[in-house]
Amino acid sequence: MTDEQLQAACGEAKKLGKRVAVHAHATGGAKAAVLAGCTNIEHGAFLDNGTLELMAQRGIFFDPNLSTSYHYLSHQEAFSAPATTPKKASNSHRRHCRSVRKP
Repeated sequence: MTDEQLQAACGEAKKLGKRVAVHAHATGGAKAAVLAGCTNIEHGAFLDNGTLELMAQRGIFFDPNLSTSYHYLSHQEAFSAPATTPKKASNSHRRHCRSVRKP
């Protein structure tokens, strides 16, 4: 979405007293959503510290979907990833999951 589209969507939701959840994996999309007034970021596998700090300053809810990442890491051998999948995605999943324990 363009910045204008994000601002329109988030602005209309705010007028109606609604929250806006955005699925964003990378810093660019998440930061644009935060600056547009969106209230929730889902996934965020590639967020940098600056974006996370901006989210904290603005009270943005962050749902990294830890159960999905935990399941992936617990059963990684059963998943195949395309050769184009960046290695940092795996590192990001590990970062999100490091405090999650096996049941």
